[in-house]
Amino acid sequence: MAAQVCHAVVTVQELLPGTKIDRLDHHGLDQALALNRSPRGRLAHRGDIPLVNLYLRDNGPGYCLHGPLRRTRPAHPLLARALRTPRPDRDG
Repeated sequence: MAAQVCHAVVTVQELLPGTKIDRLDHHGLDQALALNRSPRGRLAHRGDIPLVNLYLRDNGPGYCLHGPLRRTRPAHPLLARALRTPRPDRDG
């Protein structure tokens, strides 16, 4: 279930029985990634729930600052470039 609460969207999930994993193999990772993708688009028809800016392409209000990311370690420019690159399935 998903609901709008003030400026946030909340989801209610059910705790199911299970066991912890001691080692994550490729099969388990594939399952985890599929599970993570499964809710994609579920709120698309909910016009009452506004889009949330995650500040992946621009600075947040005092946080998620992109300038420091670009000025630090050599690996960070790769991440910064990935965040700037439009994705056809999300950005039109």
